[in-house]
Amino acid sequence: MVNKTAAILKKNFNVLFNAKLSSLIFILGPIILILIIGAALGDTSIKNVTAGVYYDEETNFTENFVDKMEARSFDIEKITNLENCKNLVKKGEIDVCMHIRRGNLDSFGGFNTKYTQNIGLYVDFSKQRTVWSIIGSIKGAAKQESDKAREEMVSNLKISVENVLSDLDGQKNRVDSAIDSIESIEENFEEISDNQEDSKTEMENIIDSTIKEISDLRDSLELLENSGLLTNEYTEEITYALSSLNTIESNMESLSNIVYDDFGSEEELEDIENDYLDPAKEELVDVKMSIEEIEINLENIKSSDLERIANPIQVSYSSVIGSEEGSIKSELGFLDYLFPNFLMFFILFSSMIYSAINVMRERKSNSYIRNISSNTKGINFVFSQLVSSIFIVFIQILIIIFIADFFVNLSLFSNLTNFIPFLLLSIFVFSLIGTFLGYLFNSQESSIIGAISISLIFFMFSSIIAPVETLPGIVSNIVYFSPFALLETKLRILLIFNSSLNFSLYESIALSSLVAFVIFLIGIFYNKNKRKEI
Repeated sequence: MVNKTAAILKKNFNVLFNAKLSSLIFILGPIILILIIGAALGDTSIKNVTAGVYYDEETNFTENFVDKMEARSFDIEKITNLENCKNLVKKGEIDVCMHIRRGNLDSFGGFNTKYTQNIGLYVDFSKQRTVWSIIGSIKGAAKQESDKAREEMVSNLKISVENVLSDLDGQKNRVDSAIDSIESIEENFEEISDNQEDSKTEMENIIDSTIKEISDLRDSLELLENSGLLTNEYTEEITYALSSLNTIESNMESLSNIVYDDFGSEEELEDIENDYLDPAKEELVDVKMSIEEIEINLENIKSSDLERIANPIQVSYSSVIGSEEGSIKSELGFLDYLFPNFLMFFILFSSMIYSAINVMRERKSNSYIRNISSNTKGINFVFSQLVSSIFIVFIQILIIIFIADFFVNLSLFSNLTNFIPFLLLSIFVFSLIGTFLGYLFNSQESSIIGAISISLIFFMFSSIIAPVETLPGIVSNIVYFSPFALLETKLRILLIFNSSLNFSLYESIALSSLVAFVIFLIGIFYNKNKRKEI
């Protein structure tokens, strides 16, 4: 049996290599393919993007933003009408239309919101591969401007807090001065009771000075209340303090009238002290305490990480790929992540199509009837066709891997003990399906179309086009255990993470069941064709 199988293999290889064009394609095809992919996908940054920009008014922001986009290789065209801009995207004359306009807020937290801008993007989502790169690039430029504006706003906020804190120190001094003035009034009561005219005049001056201090203090607190720097809790504190100051001012004016109208008895003086002066001192002490609490709040604001507060929810991401020595040459790029998908795609198409053609070529040869009528068992023919297909595709894959090692940052040769068995397994599975198609159809054209159609069905559910995570529950489970989706996942894990080749129990059952079922079908159709030919 071994000798007969070896003889059939030798015949198959002679047929292949005797055809010079076939031999040339066999060697040069994979080389040209990987060179084109390496040259085309080595740098995936978007270039030569034409963007239309429309804005209501030209500002420093629009100028800076346009400059940043031009620095990112965007060709900017200023368009004066938004609808025209959208129509140019529909016609394909520009790739994106940007509408820049000022934000809706006029003020926020007492600050001018000249920094708030809205950028509307109008794109053609049918260009899936390009459109998200364009959006990502524009969002990156917008984030830079946003960070710059946030830093300026935070800087202005800190300056405002510093100014308010300095002003609060002055307000506390005014409170202390007002308290001292009230105490001076109390000290002069005895002289007033003796009806000394000079003392009464001095007291009137002190009361007027106190009223002015309280009025200035009230004006300062009103400015702070309207600044927007404080939370509602401390704004209520200021409202309460203003109410107290209004009461004190009213009491001081009433006291001024009493002093002006003159009074005489000690009981009357005591009533004035109890009704006007003592409550005023207590109110001023409360006002001072409120100011000190506000100072503490502002000091906390000043010492806080305002940049972090302005961006409370931050999302960061990083690759789970470790930095183990020998696992990765450097940071992986787009081509590195795409390479496992490309390699699996090549294995799928080349294995199925070549094995189908190989079987069909044998069936159409002049010696086919003589061969199947001989004493050689059918399993020898099927096995030899399968082995020759696996060998040819495997050599092509090795050529691709050798050339790709110069383009990608994956360590393709560091895990050969897992990589080589995986390649042989993958080629075997899809070559087996291709062999079945070769015996299923009766013409080479039909077998090739069948191989391409099934390959496209498998590829449609790849991680590039329709990942299993995006499919409905039952369909997702079925697709996950399909040979292409399963093997593609394993190849990506093997190459990207440099891990070992492992299959779960259910994965092994799914793959083994498929192989057994396809072998069963090959046996049925081989015998059917044999009876038909003979």
